[in-house]
Amino acid sequence: MGAMTGAVEIWRLQALEAEIGDWPWIEAGMARVFKAAAARWPDDPEAATAFQELWLGGYLRDDRGLAYIALDGAPVCQVVDVVGYLVASGADQAVSPRFKTLSYFKEFVPQFAEFPVHLHMNIDAQYRGRGIGKRLIEALSADLKRDGVPGVHIVTAKQQRNVRFYEAAGFQIVAGTIWNDRDLVLMGLKL
Repeated sequence: MGAMTGAVEIWRLQALEAEIGDWPWIEAGMARVFKAAAARWPDDPEAATAFQELWLGGYLRDDRGLAYIALDGAPVCQVVDVVGYLVASGADQAVSPRFKTLSYFKEFVPQFAEFPVHLHMNIDAQYRGRGIGKRLIEALSADLKRDGVPGVHIVTAKQQRNVRFYEAAGFQIVAGTIWNDRDLVLMGLKL
């Protein structure tokens, strides 16, 4: 998708749906951003479906109230492009069947009391570096803080470029583990 000329707005997904209704382009746009941001996309269709379900679909189904999108354009006119999203879950990742394939969460159980909500975010490559990710985190954080949630976390590889982004957004590395020969870190943001 090419860059549109409108201002990028951050919406809580449920608020957007309440305003304009259930539009298929919303989730389709999120799926497009997700697939484009994936470092590797599974060749096997079943594996691709499972991959998308783990990192996007499950959040939209089970934690829709913690989904935020970045839109370039005017959604009331449907002249719009989904350019990023943030999805989060308050489910206990160490025991939730939804996250059973991610056994590394069990290593971070001691940190979940302080940082109980897990987030996952992607921004269209053409829109990175414009503060959209930070605005998505701020929207989620404001809502969670209002609800009394003490913090949020992400898990990433210690060498990933996103570590610097999350540090700039106020996250700190609070724990680490080795999983499948990868050096993983849990980064937390206190609210």
